[in-house]
Amino acid sequence: INILSIENGEGKSFIAENLYDSFIQKGIKAKYISFHKDFSQDDSKYLLANSINDFYSNNDEQIIIIEHPAFKNAAIPVNITNSSSVNLFIGDANRVWKDTDQIFFERLLKQCNNNILIYLNKTSIEATEGFTGLLPPYNFFRKLIYKIIQMDFKTK
Repeated sequence: INILSIENGEGKSFIAENLYDSFIQKGIKAKYISFHKDFSQDDSKYLLANSINDFYSNNDEQIIIIEHPAFKNAAIPVNITNSSSVNLFIGDANRVWKDTDQIFFERLLKQCNNNILIYLNKTSIEATEGFTGLLPPYNFFRKLIYKIIQMDFKTK
């Protein structure tokens, strides 16, 4: 699983760590590696990698989560994004999307052969509930506010 973003501070580390913890809790052998501590974004082994084995030796993990540097600041090996099962793009909902972000994102899409999932991070609970429906905690006041926001005034 590649964890990707355009800018620093989008929440890649937070999401990668939580994914890793979730896999470990389920008994799945996983490894989380990051450009912060496990490899350098400037190292030729990383930049010229044809596979993950070129900069990390696999110890029979079932899932490897790779946190890459921000796409705007560093090159990400094409062969790594192409050979991965999942490319997870993290975007910050509180940040304005600029024209340059669109250009970087389109380049990233091409690099991943359109094999990319998007995770919008740091959304408000109300915005998230617009897609998911009411989230816990459930109480009368939250249900009422949710119905008002959704303009759901029919009785049930």
